[in-house]
Amino acid sequence: MKTEKANFERMSKESVPVSTRSKIKSALTLDSETGTHKLTLEGEMPMDLVAIEGSPGVDLILLDSGNSVPSISAPPKGAGELSKGADKAGFLATLRIQGTNSRLQVQLMISEGTYGTLNAFVVTRVAPKVVHLVEHEIPPLSFHRTVPLD
Repeated sequence: MKTEKANFERMSKESVPVSTRSKIKSALTLDSETGTHKLTLEGEMPMDLVAIEGSPGVDLILLDSGNSVPSISAPPKGAGELSKGADKAGFLATLRIQGTNSRLQVQLMISEGTYGTLNAFVVTRVAPKVVHLVEHEIPPLSFHRTVPLD
């Protein structure tokens, strides 16, 4: 008990706990006409920065909004592997949002058979700065959808 109390006291001196009421809505949808997925992020507050981490086989191909400055980098081999059994890591894209936009939509090309997680880290423009983590699972057959029998 004493060691836990000491750990808590040490953590409370190093970090400041913050609670936020803002929420981020997100959707990862398949655009069957272009064969791509659209990641839409929408917040209650203006966004400052969005970092997107993807599995191998996921590529950022288009930004629908001209209000962001992209920076795309490939992580070192073996770092941040998201797909099970993958021999290389995916990508990391950082988007600096200009103005007071609270919505961002990016288009992603996902290779068929690729699976893993797509993570988006959203930093809002309000104080205190808080990061919202948005996760989307990428199923192995992400291009398959239900077709009506009409």
